[in-house]
Amino acid sequence: MLYFVGKDVRRWIGQCAELVARTGELENLNIREQGFAGRLIYYPPATVVEKLRKGEVANAQSVFSRAIGIATLFREVPTVEELSETFLMHDHSFADHLLVLRAAPPGIYRSQLGEFRL
Repeated sequence: MLYFVGKDVRRWIGQCAELVARTGELENLNIREQGFAGRLIYYPPATVVEKLRKGEVANAQSVFSRAIGIATLFREVPTVEELSETFLMHDHSFADHLLVLRAAPPGIYRSQLGEFRL
């Protein structure tokens, strides 16, 4: 499930980055994909958080960060046989660390994107 959420989120992030690149007044602001990912992870819109809570998801930050990490690692959903036992037992840790390797500190997302609405 996380893989598919991550795949959708990564597609959305790519679309946001493309929009910034095509918009003259935005292209010089140095807004990158990591900024959109961080904004979603650390400052998700209230409507998104509420929707997740209704689905009994307690921690939106973990869902988005792990989903992006997993979707970054795999091109397609791997079979159980393709994954090591260690990965299966600790996939959440691997996914969290993958995001950290690709992202900037959380504080930059609010300042970098300013008043952008997600």
